[in-house]
Amino acid sequence: GTGSGCIACTIAKQTNAVVLGVDISSDALRIALDNVTKLGINNRAVFRKSNLYSAVRAEEKFDMIISNPPYIESSIIPTLQREVREYEPMLALDGGEDGLDFYRTIIEQAPKFLDKKGILVLEIGYNQAEEISAMLEETDAFAKTEIVRDYGGNNRVVCALLK
Repeated sequence: GTGSGCIACTIAKQTNAVVLGVDISSDALRIALDNVTKLGINNRAVFRKSNLYSAVRAEEKFDMIISNPPYIESSIIPTLQREVREYEPMLALDGGEDGLDFYRTIIEQAPKFLDKKGILVLEIGYNQAEEISAMLEETDAFAKTEIVRDYGGNNRVVCALLK
């Protein structure tokens, strides 16, 4: 889910890329479209209502798929800081029982939508790198994976290169 479009808009603004952002939330898409207008990047960052890949056409192929999906375990959500629980939409937080529900679908379907040598980039929870890397290896569709740490030294992103 693109949410406010922050990642999509930044990529479109800072590069020559044309970016497609998808989200299941109409409210999120309205915010993303407002951000496109404010940044003056119309036709460079476009948005579509979609539940992950559901509204992405089979013939659409991408150099990169970047996702920051919900990754918090359902049972952990009540223990989060009050500000997070009150201001973040539940759709943006709840990654299912083990926090990995969205990764399973994203990883499984990504090869259908990536160009050859395309890259999958996934923001992750600090403790999910090994499990997500294993999911990527199990698909046998990716040639190489890399884990990137954030400024706090935590595992934060998993990148995978399509074979």
